[in-house]
Amino acid sequence: MIFRSSRVCLRPLSSDCNFEIGGKVIEFVSSYSHLWHVITDSLDDGAGISKRQGHFIRQVNSVLCDFRQLPSIVNYRLLSSYCNRVYGSELWQLSNAKLVNFGITWRKSVRKIWNLPNTVRCICSHYCVVTTFP
Repeated sequence: MIFRSSRVCLRPLSSDCNFEIGGKVIEFVSSYSHLWHVITDSLDDGAGISKRQGHFIRQVNSVLCDFRQLPSIVNYRLLSSYCNRVYGSELWQLSNAKLVNFGITWRKSVRKIWNLPNTVRCICSHYCVVTTFP
């Protein structure tokens, strides 16, 4: 993968420029997934965040489908241990707008686990309030 800098103008690669390993031509790609982290040539984490968000949603739905009848505390512990594995998230840029969507998805799943209405909003990490909307 060739990373392009916004500050440096690289000449476009011609079709005759090939890299080989063991006689096999290496394919040019714009993104590559490695250990659940998507690396792109533009160094944007959005694709990786979206991929992990989709995987998180599938895991939460699996827990809710199989264990809905259990108490909420058990489901929350399952969520914490089974669904919160976000390997490689330490590499994500905190300024990426896709992180907001990931946070919304996480909060929605916690509300589902605890059977809370959608009007519950967190004001900080320790207190939640219930508001009503017209």
